[in-house]
Amino acid sequence: MKQITCPHCGDTYPDVDVAHVCSRGPYVPKLKPQMNELERIRALLPAELYADSKDWREGSVVERVEWLLTMYQNSHNEVLRLEQAVDDLYTNHGEGMV
Repeated sequence: MKQITCPHCGDTYPDVDVAHVCSRGPYVPKLKPQMNELERIRALLPAELYADSKDWREGSVVERVEWLLTMYQNSHNEVLRLEQAVDDLYTNHGEGMV
């Protein structure tokens, strides 16, 4: 079988109707390195995200996730408390408050 040599990378491959991907040289595909899961999480939680919080700045990835969960839970509890307070006001003072 006849062989073809790529003028860009010097690879030799069979002369058949296929696409050739260079293994070296200027036309080699440039792939981004894959990040593992922990690197992806770390990239989503940079120290600058909540720079005013010492706990956030100095915390590990796990501590930052725990910090976010705590902040979410505290905010959720505050929303529930405020909704209950509004409901109590309507119950005690009626719709004429608005």
